[in-house]
Amino acid sequence: MFTATQPIRDIVAELSSAGAILARFEIDSRRHADENLEQACSAAQLSVEQVLEKLEDAALREEGAARPDPTQFTLTRLIQYIVRVHHRYLREQLPRLIAMVRPAAQNSAQAAAWRRISALLEALRDVMAQHFEKEEQVLFPYIAQIDDDPHLACLPPDSSFRSMTETVFVMAQEHESIDRVLNEIERVLTQLEGAASRDFAEGFRALKNDIDAHVHLEDYCLFPRAIRTESAADIRG
Repeated sequence: MFTATQPIRDIVAELSSAGAILARFEIDSRRHADENLEQACSAAQLSVEQVLEKLEDAALREEGAARPDPTQFTLTRLIQYIVRVHHRYLREQLPRLIAMVRPAAQNSAQAAAWRRISALLEALRDVMAQHFEKEEQVLFPYIAQIDDDPHLACLPPDSSFRSMTETVFVMAQEHESIDRVLNEIERVLTQLEGAASRDFAEGFRALKNDIDAHVHLEDYCLFPRAIRTESAADIRG
């Protein structure tokens, strides 16, 4: 799934046909590599929605055969994929959902339920911000070092974690906490009716599905592989 604020260089990296598609819109993917899609479309006076639609259509056509399988990536490439695809998606979409809820929480006949959802989304935003900081500043750099040379890898000296296993255990606990918040939002959502709830439900379920895929990739692919690599290095040492 691509977004308007995603850099051109990342879109081209994720989709093999993106450069050709952008060229048809007279967007030079090399010259505009550091711009996001919205900026490039604005400069060319294009509809960003139309360009996104073409990119998504191409991604669907490549699904399964040509698109890479993240579970087959190196540890470093898998980390890049998680951050660029899943972390970015949540950072962009969660504020949008929070903004959707605020008017209903103030003016709706079902304001109490909407206020509960608003509070849960705010809590989710705070939890995810802290969670991402631990991953991106501590755990992921350590795993990338392991991927490069396990014998030289070390956690930052100012980190509160002492080992890979301890860090992964904390991340897994936080994943469970995040899942509980998502399930509670879904439960409250069943109490709501009307167009606002339908629009929010569509966006929220897309977010939840992305988080589920993201967590599964970390818990069942990235973390176990990193632990095995670290352990093998200790045995050889």
